[in-house]
Order: sequence, then structure tokens, then C-alpha cells
Amino acid sequence: MSAAQEPTALESRLVAVFESGDEDLLSLARLGGLDPAEDFQGADLRRLDLHGEDLSAFDFRGADLRECDLRGARIRRDAVAGAWLEGARLEGTRWLGGRRDLLFGGVGNWRELNGPEQMEFLGQVSPIDGRYHANSETTRVLQRGLPFYDDVLLFAVYDESWSRKPLIVYYLSDRGNLFRLNGTSPPIHEVNAKAPVRIREDNVLDYLRFFSFFVRGDEGPFYIAESIDDPRLPMEMNAATRSVVESTIRPASLEGMDANGNYLCDAIIFYSNALFVGNFAIQHTGMVEMTNDEPLAGDLTVRVELPVV
Repeated sequence: MSAAQEPTALESRLVAVFESGDEDLLSLARLGGLDPAEDFQGADLRRLDLHGEDLSAFDFRGADLRECDLRGARIRRDAVAGAWLEGARLEGTRWLGGRRDLLFGGVGNWRELNGPEQMEFLGQVSPIDGRYHANSETTRVLQRGLPFYDDVLLFAVYDESWSRKPLIVYYLSDRGNLFRLNGTSPPIHEVNAKAPVRIREDNVLDYLRFFSFFVRGDEGPFYIAESIDDPRLPMEMNAATRSVVESTIRPASLEGMDANGNYLCDAIIFYSNALFVGNFAIQHTGMVEMTNDEPLAGDLTVRVELPVV
């Protein structure tokens, strides 16, 4: 065989993979010199039998996992954001990351409380709503700031043992006074008046995301959907639903101001099993009015499930 006919390094690795007697995907990836954290994003992995495997090292974002057998597999929730899961077998799949990946605003903005800080906070709130018991061993407490408040903190509390899944409980703390965010607007407006809220052009969209997430209708949040890679969107979309969602959602936008000085914003809202575009007028006091809404897609096969009560 001439030099030009010799197999490339990649071809040699692939031959080794296919001739291997190994059956788990991680062993095959390592044998083939593939990086589980990068080389499987967007990959065509249809109909693979991965049941019972430890897939925690893999990043399958945007991958085609249709008709894969993922029963009992260990897989990170954020690792399948934007993946195609139509027809995949997911019975008993062990989702890693759990509720932490579903935190409002994304994981990166939160700081976890430990030791005395954690115990002091849990001592103030447990049992939550008189039914959810919290303890320093299993209950996680996190906090973050919000760009439209100077001194107010947002706290998140969750415990993987709670029966209500995937419940995350939230509080606003204004100078030590706690306000339970229970899906209604009065706690937010009370904090807005006391803090006070400071809404500006550079944070009004953050405020809209916050308000729409925590003020809810009978069927959940008015979730502002901006990217198919958002791990808080439903994962188990079939191909038709995923196509509709991906082609419809877009970043929220600030369109200007009206004659009264209210900020005018547009956003795609995922509510229950429907998508619609909402037009909003947001006052400097934090009052939010939806001035118009236009249905875009209904009767979807999935819905946003992000309970706070």
C-alpha cells in the first residue's frame, strides 16, 4: 500500500472502535479518541441501545437521539438541551443535575449557602408552606442578586427528596425580611414599593423575565422562551413539536417607550402547551401590562413544568 493509501489516524481509530468488543459508549469513545464532552454534540445517534449506561460525561446537546434506548441511563439534564428525543425510551432514566439545572435564570448566577448561613435560613422557613421539611443534610439553599434591585436577594430552596417534582421554592429577601414567591404578584409589588425596584433600559428585559416566571396562571408560568438550548424547556419533544418551538422562539426585545414613559417589550411566551407572542408595557414601578397577545402554536405535546408551590 502506498503512503497515499494508508488509513488516516481517524480512520484507524474508527476501525478500532468498530472491531472492539466493548459495548458501552464511553469505552468506545475513549478507544476512538473521541471527547465525550465535545464530539457528540449534534451527532446522529439514532436507535442506539444505551440502556443502563453511565452517560454523565457526555454532552449530547443538539444530537439526534431519536428511538434511542435510554432506560435506566445516567445522563445530565443540561446535556440533552436541544436534542431530538422523539421515540426515545426514557423509563427510569436517571437525570443528573436535577432541580439545580432548572433554577430561574440559569445555574451560573447563583451562590450556594453552606454551614451557618444555610442553617440560619432554613431555620426561618422550615417547614415550607407547612408541608415541605428542610434540613442541612439534603436541602440546598442558593442566593443571587437581581439587576433591578440594589439590596434585595433572591433565594432558592430545593430538596431532591420532596415528592413534588421538580419543585423549587423561592423567596425575595429585603433587608432580612422574606417574601415567599407563590405564583401571585402581591409579594413582588410589595418588595418593589419597599426596596424600591429600579427599572432601566438595561435591565427591563431581566425584570420581564423575572415577573413572567414568578407571576403565574392556572397552568404555570408565562415562560419567556428564547432558545431551544434552554434546559428549562421541556426535553421530551417529538420532531414536529421541536421544529415548531425552534422556529418560533426568539430573544425578547425592547421596542421603545410609549408617551407615558413605559417600556414596550415583545417576547415569545410558552404557557401551558401553547406559544404566543406577547406585547408588554412595563412601568417604572414594576407594574406589567400585557397589551396584546397573538397565538402562534397550540396543542403542543409538551408543556413547561417549573413549579414554585
